[in-house]
Amino acid sequence: MAETEGGNLVASPHGITFALGMIYAGAAGDTATEMKSVLHADLPLAEWQEGINAYDLSLHARTSGSPTEWRSANKVWTEPGLPLRPNYLDVLIGVYGSPLAEADFSTAPEAERDIINEWVARQTRDRIDELFPPGRSTPPHDWCSSTPSPSTHRGSFRSTPNGRRAASSRDRTAPPSACP
Repeated sequence: MAETEGGNLVASPHGITFALGMIYAGAAGDTATEMKSVLHADLPLAEWQEGINAYDLSLHARTSGSPTEWRSANKVWTEPGLPLRPNYLDVLIGVYGSPLAEADFSTAPEAERDIINEWVARQTRDRIDELFPPGRSTPPHDWCSSTPSPSTHRGSFRSTPNGRRAASSRDRTAPPSACP
């Protein structure tokens, strides 16, 4: 992801799929059902994860030996001691090639933000040198509110190759503040 000075956000489908897929792998119950729907994961979870892994490996294989370098920076950061599903760590490593990391945002948010930024910078060879700016280890304030902001509007998006769906969308025009 990269945010330009004009406020535009660029996010790759690979990065979004991997980020949500890593969360889906640890989800259960209604959350897992909703994640499956959002990701259009129509296969059983294990088969879907095999497909994700094959997709990632094919991207690496396509660029091997070429002047193009394929790099991604995907990692799940959790609070220390958070109870996790028994096989979650194995899935993160085996499918996503990313061991779990712990970050204690409740006692040291700026130090943890620095650690994450340094990790991302190393993984991307400094192409992304600051994923979280100072004071921003949480989502923007307006993302934390269920109350529509003045910039919320109804629109449509393509939900399937042949269909469109109504959805709320927000335009970010001002620098967001951190969630309280």
